[in-house]
Amino acid sequence: MNVISFDAITRSYSEPGSRRRVEALRGLTLQIRAGEIFAMAGLNGAGKTTAMKILLGLCRPDSGVITRPGLPGPAGETVSVGFAPEEPDLPEYLKVTEVLHAACRLSGVRPSDVLIDRAIQMLALEQEKDRLVEQLSKGTRQRVSLAAAIVHRPQLVILDEPASGLDPLGRQLVKRVIRQLNEEGATVFFTTHILSDLPGLCHRIGILHAGRLVFEGTPIEFCDSDSTVELEKRFAGLVGDSQAVPA
Repeated sequence: MNVISFDAITRSYSEPGSRRRVEALRGLTLQIRAGEIFAMAGLNGAGKTTAMKILLGLCRPDSGVITRPGLPGPAGETVSVGFAPEEPDLPEYLKVTEVLHAACRLSGVRPSDVLIDRAIQMLALEQEKDRLVEQLSKGTRQRVSLAAAIVHRPQLVILDEPASGLDPLGRQLVKRVIRQLNEEGATVFFTTHILSDLPGLCHRIGILHAGRLVFEGTPIEFCDSDSTVELEKRFAGLVGDSQAVPA
């Protein structure tokens, strides 16, 4: 069963200070299956953020159909969703535990010590749980944002560049959290520009370039090596090939 479906989605916008139109998405067709970890990878400006905004209902496509979570499923049930943006915007005056309590309530879930402690442990926030957000580093704020996205145990987790700006240990932590969420039954959809994060983590990946999906498949179908050099070579080949595709 598909949880998310992009069907021939297009989206363009006016370039600031210019009459030129930028085609952010050019016929994006993509399905995210229930129970999988799916990563959408691409360079800055590939269209990942635009796709994410359309998915979250923050902007409308020019054409095409988007089927997104939050609507009744086949049996009449709704899918609970958790979202963490690339740049967290957390209330500076709240403590970490207060942020998590608020996140539960905003998601329609009654806060409990079990839920709060689980999120704190998963994101290794034991030392920071009683600190104010304004006292936290950028990387720690990202971990708090992720904890807020998953504290209510959503069935679908959507993450925009979750490892961006994190050090190697932080990136490994995020990958562990994604695996654990999936093992517990959640579907995880995230965007990234870090190719080395894909092997061994995702069931399937999509490569987005200049608004077009230039690859969709398993990590091994994308590249049979975990080497960063080989991953980048494969990516460069796809991007180079896509340059020849007419707009």
